[in-house]
Amino acid sequence: AKKPELTKAGVARNIEFSIFNDKTGQEYDHLIVPVRVDGDAAAALAGVPARVSAATASFPVKEAPVVTGKEPDATIFVTKDKASRVAIKINTVLPELVDWMGGRNLDPEGKARSFPSGLLNQKEVLKYTVPQSARITQISLQDPLLSKAIRGPSGEKLQLSDASTVDMSEADHDLVVGVYADMGQTLWRHLFAPGNKTGDLAQTISRLESFASLSGRPLRLAIVTDAISLPWQFLHPMGVKDGNAFWGMKFSLSVSRTDVGAPGALAPSVDGGATAILFAKYGDANDHSRPIAEEEIAQLNAFVKPKVIEARSRGEFLAPLISPDRRRIGAIVTLLHATDGVKLTSVAGDAIVVNDAYGPMLRFGSTDFVAADDLDRLLNSVPIGQGEDFYLQGRPVVILNACSTGPAATTINRVTLQEALFSLGARGIVVTEAPVPDPLAKAVGYELIRLLQSGETISDSIAAVRRSLYSSKRNPMGLLYGYYGSPTAVLPH
Repeated sequence: AKKPELTKAGVARNIEFSIFNDKTGQEYDHLIVPVRVDGDAAAALAGVPARVSAATASFPVKEAPVVTGKEPDATIFVTKDKASRVAIKINTVLPELVDWMGGRNLDPEGKARSFPSGLLNQKEVLKYTVPQSARITQISLQDPLLSKAIRGPSGEKLQLSDASTVDMSEADHDLVVGVYADMGQTLWRHLFAPGNKTGDLAQTISRLESFASLSGRPLRLAIVTDAISLPWQFLHPMGVKDGNAFWGMKFSLSVSRTDVGAPGALAPSVDGGATAILFAKYGDANDHSRPIAEEEIAQLNAFVKPKVIEARSRGEFLAPLISPDRRRIGAIVTLLHATDGVKLTSVAGDAIVVNDAYGPMLRFGSTDFVAADDLDRLLNSVPIGQGEDFYLQGRPVVILNACSTGPAATTINRVTLQEALFSLGARGIVVTEAPVPDPLAKAVGYELIRLLQSGETISDSIAAVRRSLYSSKRNPMGLLYGYYGSPTAVLPH
């Protein structure tokens, strides 16, 4: 809506209605209605952002829907245009941002303008992400065998001086920011810069980024896409490489991948009775991940009732998901080992990608695991027409704090953990883009749970964790964590 203008007669406003499918991002109609509110209602409305929707334009102010203050400030819709190319629409909500954009994101009729991007399909995304993903993976793994095969763009070793701590030296910081930005800038350029010959899309995106840089908090940006999948948090504008310029630092990002059944902005809220938390940890008590998991469980038990349900094996993890009481599960948290279905190895000095026969999985032991396929098959037990809207009625939030639990651009033709969990009814999922070192998993897990305990949304919490790690430790590796799902999802209390 336009910024309110006070007049002697009252408040003049343009109320903007957009009708769109929140799963596909397709807009069906758009209407701008000029209204004026007089009398006492005008005084009440003058200081209220026009962020409400209604069936008609005539309603008492007291009946206006209440917003939580955590809704997205802007939404980017990524769809296919009439020429089957990837297209971008930008819808702004925050009044100050609407003014700042100055209509750059609108067409002459006041509708969200459809900008052609520089990408045709997901295959083009893979061309620019796969080579850089190997470098990002090696920075996390610090594998001595792979160090000869995977080098930086100038042939330099991707070797950190100290991988045992989240504190980064200046040299390590510059190395990591450089590698991350290589992928982010490449994606930014191909997605936004060649979108049309006038450069309108790049200029509009740059305007959005500049507002985020000037705001006192990360701008809440929701991305709804049915066209492509990429690690949005790595996006970085062209020019000087700056750790603060990544989208994961500038924005509180929530991504709805409608192609995997992720809930859109209008997804139902979590059932208030779904407060149980299922926590998956590695089976071997001597494993290096177990002390971190035990600390997180104690942290969660300090504020949730009933106590956390602990799972140390495939059987213990699946049992609550099969039980009729599964509707009470409001969150699933992991701190163990995982794989995205592929692994890097070195053969005769070359880096080789090897596919795992069982695909993406959560590992409880060397031969004890739950594959994404196992989760997907849980839906087979519910006859058509006899089940609830969602297999997991609690609409749980999921935190997959383990290695490579959800790379955005994957080359495998298998069900991913993210796809399976969304199919079961997950409301939002935190995943990792690459392997995560233990010190990073511990730091992110602790701080993330602390923020969620205070009632912060998952998307805001992830953004805060990234910024805190970067400002206090010079460590940009919080960008390895991405969030998919509802922008207003919180951890149940």
